[in-house]
Amino acid sequence: QACHILVLSAIFLLPVSREVRGFPGAPLLDALYRESAWTLDAIFFILLTFAGNYILNAFAKSFLRDAPLLFMIRTPEMIHAMIERSLIAWILISSNALSAILLAPCAGFLRLPFKMLRSRKAFLLSLGYAVLIVALFRKM
Repeated sequence: QACHILVLSAIFLLPVSREVRGFPGAPLLDALYRESAWTLDAIFFILLTFAGNYILNAFAKSFLRDAPLLFMIRTPEMIHAMIERSLIAWILISSNALSAILLAPCAGFLRLPFKMLRSRKAFLLSLGYAVLIVALFRKM
């Protein structure tokens, strides 16, 4: 643990940690390395889609009494939830405030044709999570 603390301290406290060298021989890689927007967008997308299912599953196991054991991580439910949260995020990002408030809950109508996905609690968790991630990354 002491070595770990020393390495982290060296990374964050020494002046060399603020140096950005980049990749001068590879322009595309250099642009990706120097621009933090690409990295933040990738983290946003991963948290919104795939990681969101596991975060919501852990939340449901910890705080919801009647949540099934595989809540939000069975394949059909997982795929639908990732698409649903992506749609909600797209609506929130691309719309003005009033239309986003009206249109974002409409993504829940995509659950109606599938009997196994008709859970109001699952939709509200998915909606709340998408709104939270979009707000955290200030994409609105």
